[in-house]
Amino acid sequence: MSAIALLGALSFVFLVDKVERIEDRPGAEAEVEQAPGAA
Repeated sequence: MSAIALLGALSFVFLVDKVERIEDRPGAEAEVEQAPGAA
């Protein structure tokens, strides 16, 4: 049962990471401009 929970957690994290990347694509240029200031 713990293995199923672990697999579910990994798949959830993968989906969230994939969705975040898709959302970041349109504003990629804005993030690049902000990166030097943040660093």
